[in-house]
Amino acid sequence: MSEVEEAENIQLIRSNSNNSNKPVDEEHQKLLETEYQKLSRKQKRQPETWKMNVNKVLCQSGKKRQDVKGNIRRGRNLKTLKNCESNCRLKEKTGIEDNERNIREKHVQGKTAAKLNRDLDKQNEDEQIAIVCFDLENVFALPPSNISCFFYSRKLNTYNLIAHCSLQKQAHCCIWSEGTQGRKGSDIASVLIRKLDHVIDDFPHIKTIIFWSDSCVPQNKNSIMSLALMKFFEQHPTMEEIVQKFGEPGHSSIQEVDDLHSQIEKKLSNLEIFSPLGLLHLLSTVNQRKPFKVFHMRENKDFRMYKEATQTMNFKKMSYASLKQLKYCSTTPTKVYYKLYHNDETYTEVPIVY
Repeated sequence: MSEVEEAENIQLIRSNSNNSNKPVDEEHQKLLETEYQKLSRKQKRQPETWKMNVNKVLCQSGKKRQDVKGNIRRGRNLKTLKNCESNCRLKEKTGIEDNERNIREKHVQGKTAAKLNRDLDKQNEDEQIAIVCFDLENVFALPPSNISCFFYSRKLNTYNLIAHCSLQKQAHCCIWSEGTQGRKGSDIASVLIRKLDHVIDDFPHIKTIIFWSDSCVPQNKNSIMSLALMKFFEQHPTMEEIVQKFGEPGHSSIQEVDDLHSQIEKKLSNLEIFSPLGLLHLLSTVNQRKPFKVFHMRENKDFRMYKEATQTMNFKKMSYASLKQLKYCSTTPTKVYYKLYHNDETYTEVPIVY
């Protein structure tokens, strides 16, 4: 039974109980009594059975309904649209214009294509292909405090980039504080390269790496990240191909990393942390069955300045904000390949040398 049909039945049961003097068909009355008996005392406490929410569901679906004052509201003919999730800015609503309708349809198509592409990568069983999902966790303000004066004057921001590798389902955490570096494009690229070095050390037979991340342009989808991944081929000549894939804004395609975030938040909710070193030790104890590999980023050794080197190459031919996939090949170090949509059949080739 759909949500709209359930709301109609609930409202029909209530209206019949309020108008018990009116003649009603016996068979229909028995059916209503049976449905009403199914609503136990615990079920009546559920929010979807509340009168306000029932009216809201019927109103959004254009069905005939009875408002709070008992007045009958006629139904409306609504144009059917593909619904989106509640946490997305393009979720379902009425009174939409044509231009916004086109934007929504493209958004839903992009979300569906990203999900299908992600599901195909999850089914990969080739040991020479590694699927790596990564994301920057929320900033840790150390030491934690609920006092405003102490919070704003004594906090030390600490960053944690979490990555999940499909081979052996291993999680990696890279920790650094704002006293070392920030979270700009060069910083995120340096941390990701450090993580890739450890992946290659653990699995030297890898030929292809596929990245999944969100569509944050300043951190994940820019020329700095492209240059860092292209330089990675020089350090590891056995690598053949690196592919970057990005999810649709408002919809997460990296559920593995989201699960790691929830594990960390649950573990650290009742603990006191006073320094980045203490956070590093606690992260290693989050998962007892398969401990995280935690690394501390060092300023003079791990972080590199990629931004200055990007000026020697022509990355302006690509609009990074609209890209969905990027591919780099060791055989063509002067070219980058991209897709505007996940369901495109072929990549577009772009030379990046002036």
